[in-house]
Amino acid sequence: YEHPETHFEELALRFMDIRKRIYKFPKMGVKAKMIAVTTTSGTGSEVTPFAVVTDDATGQKYPLADYALTPDMAIVDANLVMDMPKSLCAFGGLDAVTHALEAYVSVLASEFSDGQALQALKLLKENLPASYHEGSKNPVARERVHSAATIAGIAFANAFLGVCHSMAHKLGSQFHIPHGLANALLICNVIRYNANDNPTKQ
Repeated sequence: YEHPETHFEELALRFMDIRKRIYKFPKMGVKAKMIAVTTTSGTGSEVTPFAVVTDDATGQKYPLADYALTPDMAIVDANLVMDMPKSLCAFGGLDAVTHALEAYVSVLASEFSDGQALQALKLLKENLPASYHEGSKNPVARERVHSAATIAGIAFANAFLGVCHSMAHKLGSQFHIPHGLANALLICNVIRYNANDNPTKQ
């Protein structure tokens, strides 16, 4: 946000461990502080070191990952999502569910991220259906889903995500499918693929 001269096409298009800081980005936060105001309930990007830039001409998505991209402050105000359409509520909610699930089973998960992932899943299970069906008539459900999406974001910012999200980004850019829907189409098969007869978490 402070360096518009950066050429995204020069960055590698594969995910890398951002803790290693392989790429040296210009120092952020000198000219301005970034305050993220989330207007949907799903991405969690207001609290993560991840961003996606889409080339409108080609449809190519450029995922970026660096802790310097983490906003300095997040404003999570449910009043901004009370009038979200049902489709956006559903796709965002499913994205948040996938964030929490993948963060929970991540090889980088910890006792800190586990608590956040489980709390996000609990809030989504209890409130996403009502948020979808009742919308602004049930502001409590909308607020809890909005909070859950941010909590899931904190979880995956620390534990990272899995193969479902990797494939969903490609599926979405190739077939112009909303990201949350792409995750929903894949997550059950990913769970089956990753499952084993001796789970380490219950």
